[in-house]
Amino acid sequence: MKGKFGTANDYLEVFDEKINETEGPVVSSISENMADIYQDMKDFLLLYQTGTGEVMNDAVLECRMNFENFWGQKLVNSMRAIHKFIYSGEEIGKVEKIDKTDDETRNTADWFITRRQKDLKGDSE
Repeated sequence: MKGKFGTANDYLEVFDEKINETEGPVVSSISENMADIYQDMKDFLLLYQTGTGEVMNDAVLECRMNFENFWGQKLVNSMRAIHKFIYSGEEIGKVEKIDKTDDETRNTADWFITRRQKDLKGDSE
């Protein structure tokens, strides 16, 4: 998503509790906010699709709490930034592609999560 938003991706956060803790403005990312919201909605839908009353109720409650405490403000702030960009008449500039060769060659064999995945699969070294 970051590539799609290009230069319009980053914006200055206006309503962020961290502003009081920092000296300068806080920069936020539309793509990161949308990814967080997407993940939360996906989690909600997967739980809700179970069809179990108790699980469905818990999923709705958790989604409402996350909206109130976490991603509701991110959604509103992102919408403000998107609205400003759309009606500013600017064109989305392309962001240079980041070279991911370091990520592809990184050895993750000793990482905790990798070891845990191997344990769960029953793989042994």
